[in-house]
Amino acid sequence: MAKRPPKHVVDISLSANDMARVGAALDIRIFIQDRQRNRQLLGTIQIGQGSFRWAPAHGKFRRLPWHRFAELMDQTLKPSRRKP
Repeated sequence: MAKRPPKHVVDISLSANDMARVGAALDIRIFIQDRQRNRQLLGTIQIGQGSFRWAPAHGKFRRLPWHRFAELMDQTLKPSRRKP
C-alpha cells in the first residue's frame, strides 16, 4: 500500500484591532500533520504592507519585497507545458 503524504495544516490569527495598528502584519503558521495528528511546525509566513517574510521552523525571518515576491512567483508558477 502506498504511503499517504502528510497533511499541511494552517493556523491564522488575526483581529480587527491588530490590523488597525501601523506596521501590523498577518502571521500564518504552517504545520505538517501526520496520521496520528502530531503537528510539526514547517514555518511562518508574515504578510505586511511592505513585504512578504518567511521564517523556517525555529529560524529567522527573511524579508522579500513585494516586487521581488511577484517575480519569484511568476518564475516558479509558470504554466506547465503538457503534451496532448
